[in-house]
Amino acid sequence: MSTSAGKIEIQGITTVGREKVFLLSFIQARNPEWVRQPFFAQFDENASWFDDLKPAGGERQFFFQMPSS
Repeated sequence: MSTSAGKIEIQGITTVGREKVFLLSFIQARNPEWVRQPFFAQFDENASWFDDLKPAGGERQFFFQMPSS
């Protein structure tokens, strides 16, 4: 999937705790440190674009959407 932050690969579907999630990682990113760093999105069988996904684990934003400190 292409996003403004880079290209994201869906690596699979898994369960974290009791939550079914997509396992994702960047294959190309605006910040090279993000490449191959795994992250999770809530499973949504109807999602067809990255913008349709929500972060897993009760997070409000994905790690790359958070303001830099």
